[in-house]
Amino acid sequence: MKRISSVVLALSVALSAWAATPNQANINALQFTGVDSSTGNASAPFVDHSTGAIATQAWASGSAVSATNPMPAYLLQGGSAVSASAPLSVQQTATPTAPPYLQLEAIATGIYPGKTPFAIDGRTTGVNSTRVDVIEFGTTYVSPASPIQMQVVSTSANDAALGSGIRSVTIHYLDTNYNAQTTVVTLNGVTPVLTTPTNILRVNGMHANTTAGFSASAAGNISLQAVGGATTYSYISAGYKTSRSSVFTIPAGKTGYIYAFGISTGAVTGAHFTNVTLMATSHDGVAFANVPLLQQELSSVNSSISVPFPIPIKVPATMDIRVNAVSDASNANVTVTCYFDGWYE
Repeated sequence: MKRISSVVLALSVALSAWAATPNQANINALQFTGVDSSTGNASAPFVDHSTGAIATQAWASGSAVSATNPMPAYLLQGGSAVSASAPLSVQQTATPTAPPYLQLEAIATGIYPGKTPFAIDGRTTGVNSTRVDVIEFGTTYVSPASPIQMQVVSTSANDAALGSGIRSVTIHYLDTNYNAQTTVVTLNGVTPVLTTPTNILRVNGMHANTTAGFSASAAGNISLQAVGGATTYSYISAGYKTSRSSVFTIPAGKTGYIYAFGISTGAVTGAHFTNVTLMATSHDGVAFANVPLLQQELSSVNSSISVPFPIPIKVPATMDIRVNAVSDASNANVTVTCYFDGWYE
């Protein structure tokens, strides 16, 4: 299907060129007779389906496509013309342009190479009149000042290699050079286990890698910490399989784009106005390292809001993204969840 779609898109580009060129006739008679599904190459020339002859009004130049008169190179990405010895291929066609949400679907399915999606969730409880980060541990997220080794530990002995909870976790992190990496740690219950990497500079998430079964989840609270346990960098709550920390850093050599932001707030008792802000160490796509700046804010009273961005928020490489929240009273006791979705390329 990808190869066929690429051929259709290539035809669309050509038809647009014909429409702007005078004295183009019989365009409706032009059709593409076949594609080799194993290679994506053309299996027959462009022909007039009424006569079987090669179309006489082909491409912007007005001349027919043949082995000696291939498709013009300027219609293709890469500059090589289509001919009998160099047939049309997926690799030669230009990157398609699609409506925004079709582009997002294409990114998620891997049709656009080099674009990596991310979907970050956050949760915190007990939000009052002091602003806090939307993380499941503590109130303020602190990134490592320099690359370090970390440890993983649970509050339950059942989160272990042969336990009934989570047996191992995958950690998504950025190394000394802000390159995206992953590592797997096999848990040992309440005994801390050191990470193999010693160069962890940012943590972009942690989730179960193996469990005791499909329905198994964390038996205790699982923490990713500095060695010795003084600082926590990621956290999986008991009963869950993934961390919920609204923290993310764009890898080196990449540019991030946030296309959606959503929140949900709810007080244990009463109705409380809660403000939730999306922050990043950048402004209008320009980096401001270590200076979190407002990108978007949403407010609600015991309700949910989700906002897509028609123009995605641009975040440069190595810049940090996070979400924080504040409510209207010292005893508001609000639970806040949030998400932001995007991609980097």
